[in-house]
Amino acid sequence: MNRPKSITPTQADNIKAQLMGKYNVLTQLAIESGLRISDLLNLRVKDAQKKLTVYERKSRRKRTVELSDKLVKALQYISYPGRDDDFIFNSDRKHGAHIHRSTVHRRIKKASKTLGIDCSAHSMRKLYAQNVLRSTGSIEAVQRSLNHQKIDTTLTYLDMAPDGLPVARENSEFAPKIQSRSATAHLRGIIRKIGVVPPAGRSAPLWWSGSGGHTPREVKFARLRTTA
Repeated sequence: MNRPKSITPTQADNIKAQLMGKYNVLTQLAIESGLRISDLLNLRVKDAQKKLTVYERKSRRKRTVELSDKLVKALQYISYPGRDDDFIFNSDRKHGAHIHRSTVHRRIKKASKTLGIDCSAHSMRKLYAQNVLRSTGSIEAVQRSLNHQKIDTTLTYLDMAPDGLPVARENSEFAPKIQSRSATAHLRGIIRKIGVVPPAGRSAPLWWSGSGGHTPREVKFARLRTTA
């Protein structure tokens, strides 16, 4: 599986600053929602709501994400005065069509190259995944938010290999400097770094308490009681 490139929030902001109009809004939407570019391009004017519900084409599942007020206003602004069934990101060249996906990828690639950043449009989805981990401390929450069937797929977004070993990535704050660290130690390090503490009386993965020897696949099903 090809791993999407990692970018930092600051790099994402710099890339957005290089993009104008619809492309700027589209990039912000990708970061806030974690949706694939193909799903974002199929959004209609009526979808520009605080709670955005999308039926993902790849997973064939429904996802609902909550957008910031600023982003909702931006979506409504760029789609005015479109009709409900018009595309939000409509094409300026072909009536009744949306912007082509390759155009979006090309614009983001050009903007990132100007800044000397190695990334792609899919890097925005990866940044979203890492933001979810930062706010929840849960790999399972990331898996659910991305509608991944396999935890192995989710781990590629967190710079971890399917065998549970961390994979170094230059721009990822979750990537360790030494790849020989165990998956257990790596995950505990992430939790300490982002400052998440398990609530009193709530279940926590074995790797949270310091129990070693478990891969992310195993700790998904292993739970123990903890106290604050």
